[in-house]
Amino acid sequence: MVKADPRFKKNHKINQLPIKTKFYEDESISSWMIRAALNQGCAPLTFTQYYWSQHRLWTRDLDKGFEYFDPNITLDISKLARIDTEELIKFNTFYSIYKQLEYGNDFYKKNTSWIIPLAKRNRVQFLGYQYCPLCLMDVNKQPYLRIYWRFTWSVFCTSHKVLLQNKCASCGEVYQPQLLDAMSRYINHCYHCKSILYLDMTQQVINNSIDKNRVLNFQLQAHNVYLNGAGQLLGQELKFKDWLDTILFFLNIIRKGYENPTHMFGSILKEFNISFKERFSLIEPLSINYLSAVTRFQLFSALELMINVTKEEWVDVLIKCKVTQNSFHWSKNSVIPKGFYPVYQYLPISKTKRTIKRDSSRIKSKTTIEKEWQALKKKFIRLSYYEKQKIS
Repeated sequence: MVKADPRFKKNHKINQLPIKTKFYEDESISSWMIRAALNQGCAPLTFTQYYWSQHRLWTRDLDKGFEYFDPNITLDISKLARIDTEELIKFNTFYSIYKQLEYGNDFYKKNTSWIIPLAKRNRVQFLGYQYCPLCLMDVNKQPYLRIYWRFTWSVFCTSHKVLLQNKCASCGEVYQPQLLDAMSRYINHCYHCKSILYLDMTQQVINNSIDKNRVLNFQLQAHNVYLNGAGQLLGQELKFKDWLDTILFFLNIIRKGYENPTHMFGSILKEFNISFKERFSLIEPLSINYLSAVTRFQLFSALELMINVTKEEWVDVLIKCKVTQNSFHWSKNSVIPKGFYPVYQYLPISKTKRTIKRDSSRIKSKTTIEKEWQALKKKFIRLSYYEKQKIS
């Protein structure tokens, strides 16, 4: 149970809102705060400054909750929204996923590959919120943002079968509803050009229905494992955390295979009939939660071919490709996930240790240069974006 923190004074401004704003069960807490502000006829910044002027709330990721810096805000919102405090924390913040990942009380300090960051600098975001424009057009309910759209495995809207977007189709600006003004009225508007968000057909590049079904199957499977707290992989029941660790391990194999198709990891992908035609869009040197929905779609399409094979098939493929246990120790901090160990234990151990002498004068490979160039472009885009925001 959430208790009031005596370090903070009681907020006497907290009463029922003049215009009630319903909290949807799968809505993120940041979405409700934006909608509540717009319903009262004010901007989200004005709303939060009125009630909690001691905090610059929009510089934080509000979907993590408020327990780590001011738990009284959770109690305040439960009164404003007329919702049970425990339900608010469980369903409308990242509390449930952080608890299953066993992050402890300092979860807010840690990043996870399975939640898409907002990449904030003050109130400005570089990545923005993922959304389905067709869901935001639903005439039966007020537009709102789903909490599960922030999960990395979410690339599709499961209702409308379209890729999620994070930019305005009209002007190309990152979707940042916290910057809306009172005139926008609803959350389905772009803060920059004021237009209503609509489906960007240029981003709906998925023509292969087989790939689409694969990714949808993986997304639904991942979400069910999250809801149930456990799932099946390689013929064994794994806790949610161990299941995700193994999935991330498979994704690393895929990315290493795309990076060097002639290497043993490239051979593994060929044995699983994974295509190399989208290779260069998948070697970006970024954590998976920073990748676009299109790039994650390509990765998950390949991943689905890996996770639905038996332990015995995995062992046969790896031995055929001359993979040893040492092959998976690609850095000093490499850890074999619990879910992969039934395969790993059957692999031979290489008796010779490779000592790699790095020659700084050696010409870098085309793939290495391509990765460094992608990283540099991302950095320039981010810096130019922040400068543009500063000027405007």
